[in-house]
Amino acid sequence: TPLYSSAASDVYKRQAFFIAQFPMKPFPPIISKESFIFFGILGICALAAIQSMASLILTSSAIVTRDIIKKLVF
Repeated sequence: TPLYSSAASDVYKRQAFFIAQFPMKPFPPIISKESFIFFGILGICALAAIQSMASLILTSSAIVTRDIIKKLVF
C-alpha cells in the first residue's frame, strides 16, 4: 500500500541519515603480535613443565617398580 511504502521509505531515510552521521570506526586488533609471542612462550613453558613432570613420574615409577622387584626376588 502507498501508506506503508511511504512509512518504510521514511524509516530507510532516517537509518541512512543516522549511519552517515556516525560512521563505524575500525576496531583495534584484539590480539597483538606481542600477545602471540607471549602466549607462544607460555605454551612452550607449559609443554616443558608437562614433559618434566611426566619424566619425573616415569622415573619415580621405575624406582618404585625396581624396589618392589628387589623385595620379591631377594
